[in-house]
Amino acid sequence: MKIFPECYPAGLNDLSEPVEALYAQGNVELLHKKGVCIVGTRNPTAYGRRQCTMIVEKLRSHDIVIVSGFALGVDACAHEAAIKHGIPSIAVLGSSLESDYPKRNRELRARMLAAGHLFITEFAPGSAVRPENFPRRNRILAALCQDVIIIQSSVRSGTMNTASHALTLGRNLWVLPGNIDEPMSRGPNWLIFQGASPLYDIEEQL
Repeated sequence: MKIFPECYPAGLNDLSEPVEALYAQGNVELLHKKGVCIVGTRNPTAYGRRQCTMIVEKLRSHDIVIVSGFALGVDACAHEAAIKHGIPSIAVLGSSLESDYPKRNRELRARMLAAGHLFITEFAPGSAVRPENFPRRNRILAALCQDVIIIQSSVRSGTMNTASHALTLGRNLWVLPGNIDEPMSRGPNWLIFQGASPLYDIEEQL
């Protein structure tokens, strides 16, 4: 299904580089619910996975939709936790809808669609999967939500690119603090140093 700009969620209007068309598979009504974006590294630690799942569980009472990028690691963990706790989620793809990417998430995608979740992309059918697609995808992740949560990340990563878009768009940027000797905590800890808010109690803070 193609969604035209007049039907976009309001947050996409904040983008300086507009989304010309969105393609959707699943429950498009989710686009107009309040969303919380959760993203992070493809290689989370046990601490990162545990906290990601706990954060999603605590958001269950907030009547929101989880938004993530359907990548391996933290993104997949967020979508999995949404299914587990009966929360809808939106996957923003860096590929076209018919692309089987990433292949390891094939079974997750089937379960998400069966549970009434949503997949969206700006890449038209037949588009090739290219590395440059994913930074473009990240601006949509940030624009869809007023709250963006970073779980774990290296300092140079796609997750940090999403964080940068969130700051540019004036979104609330929350980060999971971590041990200073853990490589996947360097990105979040650096963002705290730059002024992002450490997430210590989601029930109090969001």
